[in-house]
Amino acid sequence: MLVGGRLASNIEALGKRLSLGAVAVVGAGLSLAQRYPDTAGLNALMWDAIDADRKARAHLAADLGLEDTPAKALVGDDEARWALGWQTIAGSGVAQARFQAEFTALDAQRSGQRSQAHEGLARLIHAGVVECVVSFNWDSALEAAYLRLYGTRIPDDVLYKPHGDVANPDADWVLPHEDGVVPASVLNRVQQLVQEHPRTLLVIGYSESDEVVVEQLIAPLDDQWRVSRVGPRVSGVDDVMGDSATVLGRLAEPYANAEDEAAWRVVTFDANRGLEHALSGGRLAAADVAVCPPLQEVQHVQDALAQSHAVVLNGESGSGKSITAYQVAQRLAADGVEILQLRDRARRVAVRPWLEDLRHFPHRKLLFVDDAQDLSSDTVRELAEAASADQLVLIAGVDHIAGGVATVSVSGTGAVAVLQRYVLAHRDDLLAKVQVLDDWVGDHLGDEPFEARVERAAKEPTAWQFFYILTGGWRRTSRSMQEVRAFDRADLLACALAVAQIAGVDSGVTVDELVPYAVALNRDRAWVEKGLETLQRHLLAVEHQGVWRCSHLRTAYAVLRWMLHPPHYATKVAAEKVAVQPTASATGNRSETKPQSGRRAKHMPLPEVSKEVALEDRKDAARLIGVAVDSTSTSLRGLAWLLGRAHSTETRWALISCGVRTDEHDRQLALRALETPPGPEVAMASQLLEQLDGRDAPVIGATVWEHIDVIVAWVKSVSPETGWAVGSLVNVLMNDDSGRLASVMGDVDPGSLASLIVHGGWPHIYSTTRAVDRIAHGGGGDLIKATGEALDEDVLSRMLDEVPDLRSADELFKCLSDLNPALGVRLFELHAERLAAMFSPDPLAEHHALFRTFGFLLQYLPMFRRTKQPATACRRAARKFVRALDNRALIAQLGSPAEDLRWHNFWEFILMYADADPRGWAKVVGAVDLEAVEAALVEQLPRPGENVLFVLNSIADVRHQDILDILERHESEFGAIDELLVYTHPELSVRLLREGLPLNLRLEGQDYDVAAEMLSLVGDVDPEVAREVAEANMLPFAAGLANNHQQTFEDLRLWVAECDRWAPTLLDASLATLPPGVVAGWAGALKDPKAKRDIGPLIVRAARCEGTAAAAEAVVLIQRFTSLKGLTGTSNAPVLARTSPQKPRS
Repeated sequence: MLVGGRLASNIEALGKRLSLGAVAVVGAGLSLAQRYPDTAGLNALMWDAIDADRKARAHLAADLGLEDTPAKALVGDDEARWALGWQTIAGSGVAQARFQAEFTALDAQRSGQRSQAHEGLARLIHAGVVECVVSFNWDSALEAAYLRLYGTRIPDDVLYKPHGDVANPDADWVLPHEDGVVPASVLNRVQQLVQEHPRTLLVIGYSESDEVVVEQLIAPLDDQWRVSRVGPRVSGVDDVMGDSATVLGRLAEPYANAEDEAAWRVVTFDANRGLEHALSGGRLAAADVAVCPPLQEVQHVQDALAQSHAVVLNGESGSGKSITAYQVAQRLAADGVEILQLRDRARRVAVRPWLEDLRHFPHRKLLFVDDAQDLSSDTVRELAEAASADQLVLIAGVDHIAGGVATVSVSGTGAVAVLQRYVLAHRDDLLAKVQVLDDWVGDHLGDEPFEARVERAAKEPTAWQFFYILTGGWRRTSRSMQEVRAFDRADLLACALAVAQIAGVDSGVTVDELVPYAVALNRDRAWVEKGLETLQRHLLAVEHQGVWRCSHLRTAYAVLRWMLHPPHYATKVAAEKVAVQPTASATGNRSETKPQSGRRAKHMPLPEVSKEVALEDRKDAARLIGVAVDSTSTSLRGLAWLLGRAHSTETRWALISCGVRTDEHDRQLALRALETPPGPEVAMASQLLEQLDGRDAPVIGATVWEHIDVIVAWVKSVSPETGWAVGSLVNVLMNDDSGRLASVMGDVDPGSLASLIVHGGWPHIYSTTRAVDRIAHGGGGDLIKATGEALDEDVLSRMLDEVPDLRSADELFKCLSDLNPALGVRLFELHAERLAAMFSPDPLAEHHALFRTFGFLLQYLPMFRRTKQPATACRRAARKFVRALDNRALIAQLGSPAEDLRWHNFWEFILMYADADPRGWAKVVGAVDLEAVEAALVEQLPRPGENVLFVLNSIADVRHQDILDILERHESEFGAIDELLVYTHPELSVRLLREGLPLNLRLEGQDYDVAAEMLSLVGDVDPEVAREVAEANMLPFAAGLANNHQQTFEDLRLWVAECDRWAPTLLDASLATLPPGVVAGWAGALKDPKAKRDIGPLIVRAARCEGTAAAAEAVVLIQRFTSLKGLTGTSNAPVLARTSPQKPRS
């Protein structure tokens, strides 16, 4: 700001006088430049307010001796009548409410506009120069300026507004005709400052015409302090004649410059983007917090910060960790905490300058570091040690960030479940946005249905990949690369940027750092600068403070993949499922409602390049990758990200084919990693070796085995910070040669290994449990047993007293289930009540967190994976847990079943509850709102989802007739027969079969146990319909035998028994139709005694089908496997007994 002459020297002198601090008294003069009215300018508002109360206006007219006319005529601009006008407003509740509402509306329009005067005063407040402000203005321009600059409200006990505030329009304001007010709160605060030490009284834009204010506030301070007035007509010795914008702007300039040069930048939340930015794969930031649905980790992080003041937020790239951090920050900002984010340029200096720069930000704050995977564990620890209740620290990054700090990990699957639910709930609005990015999605013939695309996206592991698939991101990246290719090969620069970003572990790069990549392509700096502009226009690159990145790390991988042009192998199109026809005797004409097809009438191919172009692109990409690999500044982690991480098999092939990954290169990289001495960098070295290893890179494994003593040394010195990576490397070596690994790890101390969990505590539980589990298994059975016995039960129990969240508990219990399951069950039972209290508020979300605990420790694996019933101790521990639950949320969730990922595996928890505590479960289902469940069913008809049908089946255990009544009320609306409907209401299912709906017994998929159960249930109702259902499913049965993808033929004997029971001759007729090669293909299964028990009788029966290919092949098998000769061909499986309702196998 250019201010010269006497004014500049006066402002400089005033700045020096403020060094002791200041109390500011503010009047209307501060806001005039913001287009706020002075007293005369309020006349129009006064007229309108009086007109709002006709009765009050009539009294005013009588007082003036005039007829009752509009207030403009009664009062006008006659100063002699202003006082009566304001008195009229003050005496009328209606008029005063109208006036204050109008001024509040005016303020809403103008307070958000930039104001040099208000921002200057806000900076002085922030710097602690102005410690108290007494404003006699109603407007919020000062508060808005502070919020705009610092993202939060003015600190408490700083701003006082005794005459009224637009933030409280319903209170009585002091109007212009009234004497001023200086409340006790203001006098007390000022007196507190007086007693501490003298300050300067700064009077800005205030006329001092109010005697009360002068006598009670200004005059007493004038007797003791230096007083400086700012205004166009002041003349005192310490006054500054000038407008408030100029003076305050110049006073604040040094503080603004210091903030700009600091290592930290203030994060504000005044800008809001739509969801389009997230949908298009953009890097999420503060502007996205309002539109993105919050993950459950937001509350976890906020709670952890309140408890420990420093938190590390881990998560895969694109998992939602950054937006989670910003949403936590927004909540804190709303509570008065200033959010400070580390600038990209500051990463290149040590921690000490970071902390020194905090002097420019003296108020409550959160220090936020994003993309912190490039920071050392010492840096993380040093920053965390600076945390306090008034200085919180939040560090977010990919991989496991070390540092001994409380850690929250973002669940990728949990984030995807939240997004799936959100997208489906906002279908109509989001479909239009998705179609802008990918017009393949829609509701018209040939479009991919929106729900089908959402279902595809929901299978992805991270939030970013969910949006990437939802919006056809793979098309956008490849097309954008094709487009920028025409701009002086800007696609090569995009590849260079991607390589640099990945090698720099997403820390971003400057133009200077991109120049060596350009030189490798015989290009120069000018090409880089021009090309970056092109990439920015095509949304392939973003810039912030001189640091460039692809729009997201995942985008960088997509760009690199495109330039490598990995081979695309056309996948074999799955054969059409064999359709199941209605039963032969069906008399109705009801047809089955088919699920929506994702097939498209027209296929728009992705951009392609010729083989020659692809080869040249690979060579260029190899040159660029070589720049990063050869650079001494590329860390071991960067090499792992660049060469091993997130690459498909095809992309790895491309890296090898273009010379980036040769045996010699791999060996040198492995040797570089193996040179790492025991210490923090072992994590990165282990990760590099683990990422590079594979069948396509045997030299990595060979080199590691040559130096296995180094790995053993790493194992013996493993720490909580390095455990995750060392454990992963050990796991790779164990899969390669478990016996050899166990022989070299024989002297690993099980006590030291077991103590790693306790030493790391909850902040490192992800890392330590993987290390202990995998290293113990790498050492073989003896080390597993010894490590499990070395675990300290009392210490682990004390840890569980303070478990921060259920995911952390699950990490510990999963480890115990492998090493010492009895200990794990005891600890779970001991802490069941605490775990239940954490689980109860949201069972649908939290059951994912404890899934492995329920499945592996308590032995409640999904039924299809369960080989035995849970042990007594496991069932007792589960019973204690479910009995400690507050079931209110569970009951509500059972009342609104939906088809989203939250319900994935939730059946298993329901079955566990019912098994562990049948009486308790009966009380739960007895309290479920059946009207809500019925509404969910109706919404999903004619083809209801499995979750609502499963809930109905589960409730039917207790409220059988109620559920049958619900289903029968909507019998005419069903368009398909699901197996769960058969289990729950076989009679209704048979009636639907008679009306023409088919029943698929799932035989093509070889789900023989399910098929047997369904046929038994139908047969008990109507044997003739059961026979016809079996006949209708014979073609799928034959197709399943021909596919033979389930070599064990598990439970085939159950199906054979039921089929023979209801349709005795059907199987033999089906066997006779099997094409050549099917029966011969069963030879491998006959080597397994269990499979032989199931398939053997069918081979004997096939041999009786004379004159068929099946018979000839069966005879050969019987001659080869002579034990088959003793079989009769009849299944010895028991007849399935029916219960009501039948429970499905989940």
